Order: sequence, then structure tokens, then C-alpha cells
Amino acid sequence: MLKQITGITRVRMLYLQLQFACNFRCKHCFHGRLLESPVRYTPADAIAMVEHFRLEYALEAVTLLGGEPLLYPDVVAVAEHCKRAGLAVEICTNGHHGFFGMIRALVSIPWNRGEFCQAAWAT
Repeated sequence: MLKQITGITRVRMLYLQLQFACNFRCKHCFHGRLLESPVRYTPADAIAMVEHFRLEYALEAVTLLGGEPLLYPDVVAVAEHCKRAGLAVEICTNGHHGFFGMIRALVSIPWNRGEFCQAAWAT
């Protein structure tokens, strides 16, 4: 549909908002009241969206967002799928020490040199 309406044939980076949830309430955050929303993608829906953009629009990379994506219970499965599909993956996280177990699980994914999980540290 995007191709037909806009003529866009290629999407290099998909910014995938997995959910609206965060463990912080930063004054500068643009999500505001959205962080109170229980809405989130199921893992199947998130993966289907990635696959749609990968196959239809030659997707190269995905940035996983969520308010705080490490609160998303299936972030490791979604990241692993993206990596297996040959995509570069970024995770925009506040890197809170409470996510140590999730970060350890993410580190076990075979990342390519130059790929990273970026931290947007809360102030």
C-alpha cells in the first residue's frame, strides 16, 4: 500500500515501537501519557511487520523502541529474528541496571562488528 500511495519503494531503517511502557518518567520524554497505554505488538505482529518491510521494501536495519524496549517481554526473540534475517539491529534503551538479565540475553546474540545497543541515558 505504501508503494501505491507514496511511490516509496525502499525503506532502509524501521523504527519499531514495540510498546508504550517505561520504568522512568523523564520530564523531556515526548511519549507523555502514552506511557500509560497497555498497547503493545505481539511478537508475531512485530516479526510480521519486520518481514513485510524486509521483503517489500528491502529493509536493512531495525531500531527497537518501546518507551523502554527492555520492558517488552519478547525483545530478545524479536532482536534474534531480525539478526537471523540479516538486518542490523539497534535498541534504544535507558540501560537501567535492573535490565541486567535482559541485556545478558541480548549480548548472547551474534552481533556483527559495528552493531550496537545504544543507551539513551535518562537525566
